[in-house]
Amino acid sequence: MNLEVPIEIIHGNGCASQAASDWTFARTKTALDPANYDGAAYWFEIVTVNNDSVSHDITLWDATNGAAASTITVVNGTSGITRKRATAAFTPAAGNCTYEILIPQTTADDNVKVYTARIIVIQTNATKTRIQIPLAAGVDVQCSYLDNNANYLDRRNTASYGAGTSNYYRYHLKEAGVYATLGATAWNFEAVLSADAGGTAYAEVQNYTDTTDIAETAVSTTSATATLCASAAFSDGLTGFHDGDVFHARIKTSNASYYAYLHAACLYVTVTNLTKVQIFYRVSRRESVTAGGAAASYAASRVLYTVANYTSPTIYYEMTGYCLDAADAWFLQERNSDSLTSGATDLVAHTWGTATRDRWRSTAVTITNGYKLICRAPQMTAINCIVSGFLVINCETQWAGITIIRDVRA
Repeated sequence: MNLEVPIEIIHGNGCASQAASDWTFARTKTALDPANYDGAAYWFEIVTVNNDSVSHDITLWDATNGAAASTITVVNGTSGITRKRATAAFTPAAGNCTYEILIPQTTADDNVKVYTARIIVIQTNATKTRIQIPLAAGVDVQCSYLDNNANYLDRRNTASYGAGTSNYYRYHLKEAGVYATLGATAWNFEAVLSADAGGTAYAEVQNYTDTTDIAETAVSTTSATATLCASAAFSDGLTGFHDGDVFHARIKTSNASYYAYLHAACLYVTVTNLTKVQIFYRVSRRESVTAGGAAASYAASRVLYTVANYTSPTIYYEMTGYCLDAADAWFLQERNSDSLTSGATDLVAHTWGTATRDRWRSTAVTITNGYKLICRAPQMTAINCIVSGFLVINCETQWAGITIIRDVRA
């Protein structure tokens, strides 16, 4: 099977340069173990601007081994939000290593901004893979040079699971039949957390459908530095982890005197019987247009679609969001450009008709090979909010579900 598997690195606000020094962002900690993939080439990709007077290299930093894994040069004058992929694939170090985004010192704060950063795993004739399923997202077009407790996706100072701001969390539908038979340790939950001194930050996955806490997913840290926390692996049949139910991430603190800070929250599923799989490719993080606000296109999470990288793909567009207006509120668009938004073609849209967060998925969508995907919000009379938008790509080999019986008679 051929696959393109994205691993998002930035989940909260984007990252920006500072005049004081280079900076490696702890809040972007992301794990990658090449043992989970075969037939793989690994690429580094960003969506960025550079308003400095000189070019700068954005680095994918291997924090485990203290080395640069890949770099992308962003030339000065890149003033429009632009998608850039490294000129060559990189070879990840063996083992489960942690990667971060490193942005160099610039003439002034915020000269360079990285809105989106991804590791892209392109697999050819793959027999195994690991899929990331992001559960939370910060504001799509905001960037900051602050890190750790000073810049977070969400925070909460209550000693029970919930959200500081619910509209940073997407709903994830766990579907039956989108993966082949999964092993006993197929799933795990990873979160990047930090805590006020003296407190403990916790995160977990909750079954939103029946409000069940999935206790086996709980992770925690006492560190004031953003820390990657991973649950133990668990099975597809874990109690409360039902097919057909909707799930989201929740956080809490140990004591109301201290905040818990969330920087990332993702489910991961490891598939070793690779005859069918479901991939999530994020096209937008959170955006909110005020009532009566101007229409706008959002390209800070721009995605390139390459049809040859997928075996028999069926593609859907999925959003979590809300808008009370009874009119199309968010559009998926395509355009053959890494930086422009004008002239993009609408592919699909949805009318929410509710002021409460909801999840919606389109019927199958046809995307032009080699085009890039962005989002558009028209002017509405009510607040128009998208928590996150994804391409949901289902791939299946022609042999999935077929038993081959070999006749061995003489």
